[in-house]
Amino acid sequence: RTVMRSPISIVGTQRFMSARPPVGGKPTGEVAKGMALDYSDMSNESLCVFAAQGDHSAHRERLIRDIMAVDSIEWSQANAKIAEIDRANKVGMTLFTIPYKAGIATAVIGGIASIPLCFDLNTALWFNDRSKL
Repeated sequence: RTVMRSPISIVGTQRFMSARPPVGGKPTGEVAKGMALDYSDMSNESLCVFAAQGDHSAHRERLIRDIMAVDSIEWSQANAKIAEIDRANKVGMTLFTIPYKAGIATAVIGGIASIPLCFDLNTALWFNDRSKL
C-alpha cells in the first residue's frame, strides 16, 4: 500500500521532518527522507484527515491504533487481530450474496437471450408462436 506522497510530520516514530522546502522551491533530500510511505508511518492527525475524506486504509490504520491503545499491544499484534476480525466478518458472506449473484446471472442470461429474440427472424417467430397459449 502506498499513499499520497507529501512532506508530513511523523509523530511517534524516529523520523521527524525538520526541514520544509522553501516557498516556491524544490524539496531537499532531507524532506524526501521524512516522507510517509505507508499509513503506519503517518501521524494520528494525518490519518484523521485521510479517514475524514473516506480513505478506507486510513480507517483500518486508525482501528489498528485504537486496538493498540485499548489492549496495550504492539502494531503487529493489532494487525493480526484486524485480520482475525476480517475473517470473522466474512463468515457466511457466500450465503448472503446469493440473491445478488442470482440477480446478476438472470440479467446476463436475459441479455444474451434477448439478442436472438430481437435480431433473428426464425427465433422471434418460433417464440411468438409458442407464447400464444
